[in-house]
Amino acid sequence: MNVDSIPGLDHWHDFFLMTGTAAVTLVGLLFVALSFNLDVVLHESKTHLLGLARQTFLGFLYVLFISLLFLIPGVPPRMLGAQILVFAVFITIHALRGGINVIRRRDFTRLGRFMLFRNISSVVSGIFMVTAARALLKRDTRDLAFLVSGLLMIFGVSSGSAWTMLVEVGKMKAELWPDRGKTS
Repeated sequence: MNVDSIPGLDHWHDFFLMTGTAAVTLVGLLFVALSFNLDVVLHESKTHLLGLARQTFLGFLYVLFISLLFLIPGVPPRMLGAQILVFAVFITIHALRGGINVIRRRDFTRLGRFMLFRNISSVVSGIFMVTAARALLKRDTRDLAFLVSGLLMIFGVSSGSAWTMLVEVGKMKAELWPDRGKTS
């Protein structure tokens, strides 16, 4: 029995094609943006930016990999459910660790609050994905809406993280090198 034989799963093809394409595009743009700003991201006083970059990168990769799983023809439903479950566990553990680190640092700045929100949203998306994985393990597609919600949450917080990183890098460049870019 393959994925194609699960009733209703063929209707999701375009959704997963679109989310996978968007995720891989944003991973590429993230690489370009980070490569132009490695001096800031790797600066010893700005280590939180490297963590944010890592979380953003992983978020887009999770969306990409899960989308790719659904585009592979002939994957047995239980295998698909098990793979989604593994990704959901990784997402949840990574987000819990990130949230605990923010709380331990007592970082209640605007950026710290954003990081906490980001991690809480990722935990919720992981829970949604576990729900969808359980359904797939039972060969039921009715709970795929939970997977969609989880993927969209990850996509949203990763996009928000990319934007936040862009703004923070700009601010930090101005702080670290105030004379850079000024003409005499």
